[in-house]
Amino acid sequence: MATTTSSWGISSFTASDTEPFVGSVVAISASATKDGAPVPDGTTIEISVAYAGNESNPQFGLGSIGTTVHRLASTGGTVTTSLIAETEGPYSLRAKVNTATDNLTVTYIHRSGSTTLQVYQPLLPNIGSLNGGEEVRLNGKGFKSPAEVDFEVNGVTYPAILIDGQESEPLSADGFVTVLTPYISDLTDEQRLQDWSSAVTLRVGIGTADQQNEMLPGAFTFLGGEPPPPGPESYLGPPAIYLVTPDHGQSSGGEQVTILGRNFRGTVTDADGNITDTPVAVDSVTFGGVDCVVLSVSAEGTQIVVQTPRYSNIPLDADAAVDVVVSTSFESFGPFTATLTGGFVFLADEPTPEITAISPTGGPIDGGEQVTIFGHGFQAPLQVTFGTLEAIGVEVNDDQGLADQDTIICVTPDYSQQDQEPPVAVDVVVRNILTGKVSAAATYTYGDNLYISGNTPAEGGAGDNIIIYGSGFEAPLQVDFGAIRLDVLSVSGTELLVRFPVDVPPSCSNVTASFKVTLLESGSEIEGGSFTFLASNPQIFGVNPIFVQEEAGGDAVSPNQVTITGDYFSPDLIVEVGDFRISNVDIDVLNVNTIDVNRIPAPNEFGITWDQGPCVTDLGLQGIQIQATSVDVTVINLPGNCSDTLAGGLVYEPEQPVECEVAPAMAVIAPTFPGADAGTCSAWQNLTISNGGGGTLEITLLTLQGPFEIQNPALPLLIDPFGINLDVQLR
Repeated sequence: MATTTSSWGISSFTASDTEPFVGSVVAISASATKDGAPVPDGTTIEISVAYAGNESNPQFGLGSIGTTVHRLASTGGTVTTSLIAETEGPYSLRAKVNTATDNLTVTYIHRSGSTTLQVYQPLLPNIGSLNGGEEVRLNGKGFKSPAEVDFEVNGVTYPAILIDGQESEPLSADGFVTVLTPYISDLTDEQRLQDWSSAVTLRVGIGTADQQNEMLPGAFTFLGGEPPPPGPESYLGPPAIYLVTPDHGQSSGGEQVTILGRNFRGTVTDADGNITDTPVAVDSVTFGGVDCVVLSVSAEGTQIVVQTPRYSNIPLDADAAVDVVVSTSFESFGPFTATLTGGFVFLADEPTPEITAISPTGGPIDGGEQVTIFGHGFQAPLQVTFGTLEAIGVEVNDDQGLADQDTIICVTPDYSQQDQEPPVAVDVVVRNILTGKVSAAATYTYGDNLYISGNTPAEGGAGDNIIIYGSGFEAPLQVDFGAIRLDVLSVSGTELLVRFPVDVPPSCSNVTASFKVTLLESGSEIEGGSFTFLASNPQIFGVNPIFVQEEAGGDAVSPNQVTITGDYFSPDLIVEVGDFRISNVDIDVLNVNTIDVNRIPAPNEFGITWDQGPCVTDLGLQGIQIQATSVDVTVINLPGNCSDTLAGGLVYEPEQPVECEVAPAMAVIAPTFPGADAGTCSAWQNLTISNGGGGTLEITLLTLQGPFEIQNPALPLLIDPFGINLDVQLR
């Protein structure tokens, strides 16, 4: 008898967004066929996901964090689920029916406008010497060659020397560049004694369509200090600690740690200034007052490798941040010490577990729901209880890093036999079995009735997908957020996947509200969860250049082009300088972070009111003159008219030279003085000066013609509108 083999296939496998922002929910849909027709209803289609990035503890899942496989019954040949990830990077998805499979990749990126470039801070290290030549590493995502790094000190830009790097492949993956810091030359000897904060600018993909820039204000500090003496001398400067890496470890010690800094060796120079020897100058290194074993000191005197000491003879129940201290001396120099406050953390040996979140926060009364518990201090073996019942299939991921981002995946126990009417809120508790430490309780809600237990993410905007958790959800239904009717993408008994319409009118302020779910057949409805619909306000960070110069008697300004940097700039927007609205033809919105204004108004175009200040004429007379005046810069997003104003964002400087104008003079009739004997002075008489109540009068120069004296003169005089009385005397 002949047999036939059915032909299975995945006809469609799609994601609603293949480059979503971290924390966003993505709708995943798969359609399958059998012998060329949609598979029968109820056919199981399996969707699975795996992380393909470089992070050690990625947070992701199908429907909820931690769920990596969904086996779904098809309807009309199609199944729908959702993907959510809290970790940036690529995720590989597979759809399978019988023997047929198909693959799909979704790459999560950070919500940083339209750019993928991101530099992690602090830089490693983020301090160094004005003499330069020290290695600094910039880590992040979106790194692409060729790349350049600049340091800006006191208004001068200094290029760094690129010595190593790794591109981000893909751009959402981690990358890095390592540079040698530049010599900061444009400073006086006195200025070199002080510390200087430096902006650091990274440019990647230079000359390509993918070129991006990231400017980090104040990301690096150049340390000042005394220069070494010239000639044949021995010398040791005070040490400085820039960075300790790694910056955490076990309290039992015995781990290697590198200390980055400077002046860990002395120098000996000959008569020509050549260095002939660099003896080690490190006397001791302590972590929290306990001596380390010094293993090595680099030839340049910029690194010390030590072995951490045993910090505590009893187990620590909490992390301990301790100071790192390096002591140095050489011949007659020193002793010196450098301290990095809280520079190293000894990790707790017996921490108390802490629950920070549960996902989902509710499920069916008969249990069987996979739940992920997020927190700190989870140590295997452990126990998880829901109310009085113990969870099943407990798996622990104990993050040994300083962040201690631990997770537990478990299955909820059956709560239907506890003689309680749902919904039932129970305490969830984690207990580390070996130490007996117990967490504070979190809450999980069992229920069969219609209710909402939570949602993820907690904030977003138009076009974003949201998962609503709860129980009793039955299609057909509708979901509302205030006056906004959401698109319903999928429905299960305990989860809803919904989406905010892309054409939702923008809001100029954040709106926080709950969701309302209405079952259309029964009319039942429930409100719950909490979500913040983010405002569409632009944010102005700065204007470059800040200072512009008046020219041509106020009919022109130089430069007349500026760049506005910020975030959340819409493609259609308005730019105003003061109350002057820039023409649209003079505005280029490069991306959500950058606006080029190709023509700013001259002072006469918007009638600038110049600030005024005191001055002195060439004749030594007191006067007033106009001076640099700041003007507000405003960006208004369209539609919605959401705006942000940078107060004093642009400074207009008056055309030079600026005239110093002397205040107008007033003639005052002197009083009549009585006669006096020769060689003597008259009695003091009252001299009244008034402008008749016309406003405050400022007297900057007072001259009496004749042999008169003023008692206790003090200029300038600020006189109220009704004048001032002075005593004068005839000599």
